[in-house]
Amino acid sequence: MTDDRGGGAGSSLGAFYACYLVGSLNPAMKGRSYVGFTVNPERRIRQHNGVLAAGARYTRRLRPCEMVLLVHGFPSKVQAMQFEWAWQKPALSRAVREAAARLKVSDRSSSLVNKTRLVMAMLHVSPWNNLPLRVHFLNPEYAKLAKDKCDAPPEHVEVAVGDMDALKRSVGGSFADGKDLDDSEDEDSRVVTVDGDSISEAPSASGAFAPRRRCAACGGEGVRGAGARVACPRCDCVAHPRCMASHFFASCAQSEKFGPRKERARALIPRGGPCPACGASLSWGAVVAAGRRTRARPAPPDRNEDTAGTAGAAGAAGAAGTKPPPPFPVDVDAGCTPNPNPNPKAAHAARVAAWADASADSLDEDALNDEGLDEDALN
Repeated sequence: MTDDRGGGAGSSLGAFYACYLVGSLNPAMKGRSYVGFTVNPERRIRQHNGVLAAGARYTRRLRPCEMVLLVHGFPSKVQAMQFEWAWQKPALSRAVREAAARLKVSDRSSSLVNKTRLVMAMLHVSPWNNLPLRVHFLNPEYAKLAKDKCDAPPEHVEVAVGDMDALKRSVGGSFADGKDLDDSEDEDSRVVTVDGDSISEAPSASGAFAPRRRCAACGGEGVRGAGARVACPRCDCVAHPRCMASHFFASCAQSEKFGPRKERARALIPRGGPCPACGASLSWGAVVAAGRRTRARPAPPDRNEDTAGTAGAAGAAGAAGTKPPPPFPVDVDAGCTPNPNPNPKAAHAARVAAWADASADSLDEDALNDEGLDEDALN
């Protein structure tokens, strides 16, 4: 299947987070499965089969086993692991328990068929129905099962069938070397809300220096930072999240393409809509993902200008008859004389004191009067 609403290979995020389904090839454990999370499925299946260390203890009974399918495209590891937990414990998950009850899938169910039916239903559940997720079947038999007996995925979700090499090519040719379990560092856990707020464990350094661009939805300026904007993956226009959401709601008010009207009236986040610039039909997850990818790097400072400015300031200070403060740090024992103080902290304190004294001496009374600051004004 191909993606006609802003998905496809170009819509995947920089980091690869996937939830996967493993099935047993052991005749004694036929039909048994295991659900897990990984950043490197090629390595993970080797761990489950005992080729590498650190495989899940439960899957020792399933060996030999195969990886049946993966769901990837999550914006962060946190969201992927939330999906994994709901897939493992559908009856405990408030988001999934209704779909699980309809499919008669319990927490204790380990059937490959039931787990496949459940994950296809989860793609329609909020918040995952707003994410640019992709399903990759490694076993064509279960791809046919999903097509014939499972809920059809949302329009913006791409479904692919192929081996591990095909999956690797679809995500850029390689997988990450990060940990699958007990990895405390979330590389990018920002979640963008409709009103433009962002929640992040590690703020992006590039967002503070990103250049401002004009919002394609409202026409205003000030769209800045990868966490505070959304974008079109087709034409690369950017917009405020609030403005794009309002545009999607207004554009789809008379259309049933993005869900029933009553459901859309209660929604806080739109499912999708047309791009305000090029008119392409997009999902909300696709514009959020594209906004996260449009990170601008700060321009390097012009060293020539900085040097010229420093020299100019020194010349002006000399013309005014004032002595410019020496550059920091100042070595009070400059020359070939060794520093008599072997304590580095004390030596640093001495350099700071020398710099402060030299700076204070340079601010004499004449210099203050030249700037229009007399003693009465200071008092």
